[in-house]
Amino acid sequence: MSKQGTQKTKEDMSRRGFLKASGLAMGTMALGLTAGCGDNVTRIGSSSNTTTDPNLPAAWDAEADVVIVGFGGAAAAAMITNKEKGINAKLLVLEAQDEDKKPIGQRVYAPSTYKCGGGTWLGAGTADQTASGFTETADEFYTTTLAAVGVGGDAALIKAYSENIAEVYSMLKDAGVTYGNYQPLYTSPPSGGVLIYGNERRLVRDGKTSKAVPHMHMAEKKKDANGNYLGTTAGNTLWVALETKALASMGTNDKVLYNTRATRLITNADGRVVGVAAVKTKAGETDDNGVPVVDESTTYYYKAKKAVLFCNGGFINNKDLLELYQPKSALCNGGQVPSYAGNCMDIGTGLLMGQAIGAGTKSLNNAENWCPIYYETNNFVKAIIVNPSGERFAPEDLSGSEMGAWIVNTYPSAWIIFDQKIYDSIGAATAQYLVTHSANTIDELATKISAPYLGQTLARYNTFAAAGKDDQFNKDPSVLQKIETGPFYAYKREINRVFAQTTGGLRINPKSQVLTAKGSVITGFYAAGSVTANVNSQYYVGGGSTSGAFAFGRIAIQQIAKETAWDAS
Repeated sequence: MSKQGTQKTKEDMSRRGFLKASGLAMGTMALGLTAGCGDNVTRIGSSSNTTTDPNLPAAWDAEADVVIVGFGGAAAAAMITNKEKGINAKLLVLEAQDEDKKPIGQRVYAPSTYKCGGGTWLGAGTADQTASGFTETADEFYTTTLAAVGVGGDAALIKAYSENIAEVYSMLKDAGVTYGNYQPLYTSPPSGGVLIYGNERRLVRDGKTSKAVPHMHMAEKKKDANGNYLGTTAGNTLWVALETKALASMGTNDKVLYNTRATRLITNADGRVVGVAAVKTKAGETDDNGVPVVDESTTYYYKAKKAVLFCNGGFINNKDLLELYQPKSALCNGGQVPSYAGNCMDIGTGLLMGQAIGAGTKSLNNAENWCPIYYETNNFVKAIIVNPSGERFAPEDLSGSEMGAWIVNTYPSAWIIFDQKIYDSIGAATAQYLVTHSANTIDELATKISAPYLGQTLARYNTFAAAGKDDQFNKDPSVLQKIETGPFYAYKREINRVFAQTTGGLRINPKSQVLTAKGSVITGFYAAGSVTANVNSQYYVGGGSTSGAFAFGRIAIQQIAKETAWDAS
């Protein structure tokens, strides 16, 4: 095993968190990768270690040009691209979960792509943008995306992403994913089949970009013969389309090994990544957190002649890692860890395996934190949101990630204030569930929620509405209206309502190569998707995680094709 020296305290804590979340004993994690370790049995189909490198196992159980760890959106994109571009590298995909071929909407074992809302941040002049009257070049898409992710956006990565986004869109369309026409309303992601804005309009109003083009493409949900939607989210449809295309793209020698969980990267004496060690998981058996139970009786070794590609998710469901890097995210998603965000394997396995061989990390403190004021209803964008004292702290038309960041980092308890006019526009059937307190006057409501400045805040806001210009926060004039018709209502917005997903991870370059903390390439090691820090930064652009996974999965397999095999046997 290649020694990297004493690990920092955070890394040690991270590994303990991984062990706790994964259920793997230290003996398994400390897999001996020197001569004589393991069971030393040459199995059917294995290839012997013909070198004298003491870092390598005595025998390999299987080999391929590329070993892909994790079968989700990034892996599917790599698999499709492998055939599409005529690369035809031999692929071996390791997936810890069970194979699940149940119909759309009924699956238990599925990646985060399946469980997402079905939105993908796409641009550079997609057919759906053009059909809705919008034009955009790849350079304009780059400029908007870089501005949209806020502070810390990686210009080089976003440039590579932007240059590949047109092919990502084509891949999705070829897989049978359909979208729809532009929807101008401020809206929480609907059932699917629309093109909507994130924060693009605000970027123009704030002078950060010059052109507002919608980018969030919501996949259209499929229906059964009776016209009923299949699945709970458009992500169900999105993933099944990609999975089907990916499996159909496999060559005769390619394999997906389900119930196979990678536990450690294998490096040779030169420090190159040459394979992975893995254990099997027990079909149908999971622990209390939904993580597949492992069978530690046998360790398997898989050779990667050209590279290992990590596509094995983030760490939103690892409580120890959240406490270490972003403790407030543990309070989101209903306050549950593990939660409905991501999937059961989003426990940082890839992050920690990478750190164990010296991989650098980036933005581990960043999270999606998605929670627009209009989460429950579009009409809430016409309301105001105030802190516990009753003061506005942000424009109500902020994107989900921007508003979510305020709720998580500054005001974990805030109030949405609206009047009877907005209540009626919502409709009583829905609005009745969106009232924490009500009163005939604003002063009475302020007393009920202990918000002493609410009265003067609303008086000032109504002045802005009358003038048609928000001099405090530059709110979109089209949703700026007086709040003056009693009764008045307050709805409590708390941190547990925020949807959180990690956006930091292993550090990569524009070629999807994993880097050390000092920026050097770790030969033979690539990564894509939520295991990396790629597109999103301070803010999450709607569907940026999915499109980033697809783009860098495609980039990775094309770059790996240029690698020279370390073992030509």
